Amino acid sequence: MSEWTDKATWNHERACWTVKETDTHWIEVVPFIFTAGIVTTPKNDALGYDDRFCYHDTDTAIEATLAWDCDKTYQPDGWHRRILGQETRAKASIYEGENCFENDRR
Repeated sequence: MSEWTDKATWNHERACWTVKETDTHWIEVVPFIFTAGIVTTPKNDALGYDDRFCYHDTDTAIEATLAWDCDKTYQPDGWHRRILGQETRAKASIYEGENCFENDRR
């Protein structure tokens, strides 16, 4: 059994692991067929995501999420592919080097 199982909650509705929460977002890990991704899901739009960071497996993605201090850095360590949600693409230059959710203007 992985060491993170008591630190993440399986969300049946969205089929993902909810690992962290901020005032505006859930930080979740979605298992895919061959990979896993950390997604930043806005609380006011749970059907979409603002950002996705891809990892080779769920264990690595959850461990990276647990280690990520999104109050200090915009992205977690160790990802191999980044996929931006539509709104985040437009705001990417604003976010670089800043708090992940500091500039969320929704």
